[in-house]
Amino acid sequence: MREIRLFVYGTLKQGFENHLPYCRNAMVIEPAVCLGVLYDTGAGYPAMQPSCSCENIVRGEIITIPEADLGAIDALEEVPVLYRRIETDCCLDSGTTVKAWCYIMDELPEHSTYIATGYWA
Repeated sequence: MREIRLFVYGTLKQGFENHLPYCRNAMVIEPAVCLGVLYDTGAGYPAMQPSCSCENIVRGEIITIPEADLGAIDALEEVPVLYRRIETDCCLDSGTTVKAWCYIMDELPEHSTYIATGYWA
């Protein structure tokens, strides 16, 4: 079975509504950060946009899942209409940098608000 790493920062995190339905086969879940800017879309889920600045950090989790589970998550995230999936560098709490897939939104909904803490709760 092939495994992939997925950086999640919203409803796919542990304890949130989409974690169990979509990530129940997770083998490893680790706190992590990724360069990016986080927004509350006002629709019950956040959106991330990539950043090259170390001042812009999004806090989430790296979830290692079977690659076969990725199609259902792509459908949930409405790839490529609402989000697109990119591979990016993330930093684990241990300080190790790893590559992970991440969902980003190029065009934010009109009333989205910036989340300065980089953490969506």
